[in-house]
Amino acid sequence: SKKNPATDILQEHPTSLATPQASIPGFNIKKTLALIEKAYLEGEISKGRRHILRVKSVKHPQMLPARYIPGFSWIHRNLNDYDSTLSDSMPVTTETCQTPVMVDAYQALSGLKGAEQAKLKRLLLPPDDFEYYIQVDHPFPFRLSYAEPEDETLAQVTAEAIQVAYDVQVTEWGFWEPIIETDAEYYRFFLADLPGGLGGYCAPYAENHETPHRDAFSYIVLNKRVGYSGMLSLIAHEFNHACQISMDASEPAAFMENTSSFLETRIDPMSWVMKMYMIHIFQRNSHRPLDYMDYNRSDGYEYGGALWTYFLTNMYGDGEPQWLRMVWEGCVQEGMINEPDYFDVIDEMLTETGGFREMVKEFARYRFFLGRDDDGQHFEGGYRFWDGEVSRIDKLTTEDLPVYDATPLEELLPMPNGCNYLTLDVDDTFNLPVRFHFSGEKDVDWYVTVMKIAEGEDTTYHDMELDEDSSGSILMEGRVFDRMVGVICHLAPNDYDPDSRDWYTKTYTYSIDRIYPPPHIERVDPIYVVRGEQGQQINLFGDGFINSLHTAVSFSGEHVVGEFAQFVSNRNITISVTASKTAEKGNRDLIITSPGGESTTLTNAIKVVDADEVPEDNGSGLEEGSKAGGCNCSYVKNSFSSKSSQSKGVPALFMLFLAAFLVSKKMHRRYRDRENATKST
Repeated sequence: SKKNPATDILQEHPTSLATPQASIPGFNIKKTLALIEKAYLEGEISKGRRHILRVKSVKHPQMLPARYIPGFSWIHRNLNDYDSTLSDSMPVTTETCQTPVMVDAYQALSGLKGAEQAKLKRLLLPPDDFEYYIQVDHPFPFRLSYAEPEDETLAQVTAEAIQVAYDVQVTEWGFWEPIIETDAEYYRFFLADLPGGLGGYCAPYAENHETPHRDAFSYIVLNKRVGYSGMLSLIAHEFNHACQISMDASEPAAFMENTSSFLETRIDPMSWVMKMYMIHIFQRNSHRPLDYMDYNRSDGYEYGGALWTYFLTNMYGDGEPQWLRMVWEGCVQEGMINEPDYFDVIDEMLTETGGFREMVKEFARYRFFLGRDDDGQHFEGGYRFWDGEVSRIDKLTTEDLPVYDATPLEELLPMPNGCNYLTLDVDDTFNLPVRFHFSGEKDVDWYVTVMKIAEGEDTTYHDMELDEDSSGSILMEGRVFDRMVGVICHLAPNDYDPDSRDWYTKTYTYSIDRIYPPPHIERVDPIYVVRGEQGQQINLFGDGFINSLHTAVSFSGEHVVGEFAQFVSNRNITISVTASKTAEKGNRDLIITSPGGESTTLTNAIKVVDADEVPEDNGSGLEEGSKAGGCNCSYVKNSFSSKSSQSKGVPALFMLFLAAFLVSKKMHRRYRDRENATKST
C-alpha cells in the first residue's frame, strides 16, 4: 500500500496544542494558505473549516491533512491553475506577519456555531509556556518563554526589544498597553521555531468582558530564526498589533498592517529595507483600494500601505506617530458592529481639510513623486524610495499622439479609492497645445487631475471639472511643461464601508490630442452635390490640412453628411459627401474641424441639386462673394472661363502676364514672316 505522507510527518512531530510546534522542513505557509483557499472556493470545505485549517497552518502545521502541506508532488497538480504567479508575487521570508490569519479567525468566531466554533476557539487559545523563560515585572509585566537553553542570549535580546517597544509605543506615543487576564499576571511571548515563511504573529483569543468596548486578550509568538538583527523590528511590529487589539479587535486587518508596518520603521529604521520592497508592490497596484488586502494569500500590499500611514502622519500629524494612535483611539467602539471604523475616524479628524475624500486626492498626487519621479516638492527624500515609482497605464511621448478613447486593461481598472496614472513626455520642439479628455461611467465620483512638471518650476495641478455625464477636458499649452501626468481616481461613495471588502471596478476612456490651428479653405471642386447619390468626392484646396481620419466634416442644414476621405497634402484633401433624397436643395456651409476641435466654416461651399441640374463642367469653383471663416481669402472671377473661381491676386497677375507674352510673341512672328516675304519679292 502507498505510504501516507501525513503519517510520517505526525510520527516525526507529535501534535499538541500545548506549545508552538517545530517547523516542518520545506514547509511553505504561503502555498499552504493558497491550497486551503482553493479548496474553499471550490466548495470542498466550509467557512469554519477554512479558518480552522488556516490557524493550524500558522500554529500547528503538523495537524494539517497532507493535501495542504507543500512538498509532495501530487499536492501541486492544480496549484498553478489557481494562481500562476503564486511563487513570484511575494518572496517567502521569515519576516512575514501572520497576525491577519489569527485576527480574521477571531473576528469570524461570532458567525460560527457548534463544533466548528468550539474547535476554532480551542485553536486560538495561548499555548503553555516553554521550559525556559525570562520574566519582567515593571513597567509592563511579561513573560518570554523559549524551548532551548542555547537560545538564552537571543531571549535576553528579545526581552530588551520588548521593553523598547513598550517605552516608545505606550509611554511615548500613548498606545494602550496589551491587556492581561487577571489570573495570568503576565503578558505572554513565545520564542519558537516557526514554519517557513513566518516571522511571527499576534493572536487575539478571547473578548475582555471587564470593559464595554471590543478589546481582546492576545499573545505573541516570535520566530527565533529571525535572529538578532531582525528581532527589534519584529517585536515593534507585533507589539503594536497587541496594542491595537487592546483598543479595538474589530478593525480590518489591513489597517492593522498599514499601521504596524510604518511604526516599526520609527523604532528600527533598518526595517525600511524590507518595507521598500512592499512599497514597490503597493505602488505597482495603485488601482487597488487603500483598505485592500488579500486575506487568502497576501502579496505584501498591506505592508506596503506603510507609505499611506507615513503620508498621513507627515501630512496631518507633523510627523508624530501619536496621530495614528488618535485614529485607533477613535475606533474604540461598543457592540459587535465595527462602527466607527477607521475611515469614519480619519474623515472626522480631517474635517478642516475636507475630510477623507480630500485626503485621498492629496495622497493620489503625492504618491506619484517617489523614486526617480521625485520632484523635491512632495515626500521629503522621496528619491530614497528606490523602485517606488507608481505604475502607469500608459507612457506616452508627443510622437504617440493622438490617442483616442483608450481604456486600461480590465485588471487595472480603479477600485474604490484606487487610482490610475499615465504620463506624456513633451519633446523640446513641441509647441502645440494638448487636450486631455476623460469620459467615465456615470453615477461614479471620479477625480481627474493633470499635473504639469517643468524643470526648475513648481509642479502644478489642474483638476478637471466633469459634467453630469462624467466627461470633461483640460487644455494645456505645449511649451510650458516637460511632462504631463494624468491622475484618474475612483473615489469611494460616502456609504462605503471598509469592513465589506466590496472592491468593485469602474471603467472609463481617455483621449489626448494636439490642438492644431484651424485650416484655411480657399476653394472646393466641384461645388454641386446631387441628391440621392452616395460618396460624392469633393476636393478642398487651401492650407493647414491635417493627415488624420479624425478630421471632421459637416454641413449646415440637414440630410447632408460628409467625412474625411484622403489626405493629399497640407494644401489639399478629399472629402466624401452624401446627400439624401430628402435633402433640401440650395447652398450649404461647409465646416472642417481639425483634430483637437479647431474649425473653419466656408459659407455657401456647396450646392445641393438634382442630377439634371448639374452643368456640363459640374460647377467647379465657388459663387462670387463666398467667405471662409478663419482665413483671409479673396475671391475673383476667373478671366479665362465662364466658371466662377477663387484665386489669389498674385497667381491672377501672373496668368495675365503670361497671356500678354504669348500674344506679343505670336504677333512678332507674323510681322517677321511678312517682312521676309516682301524682301523676296
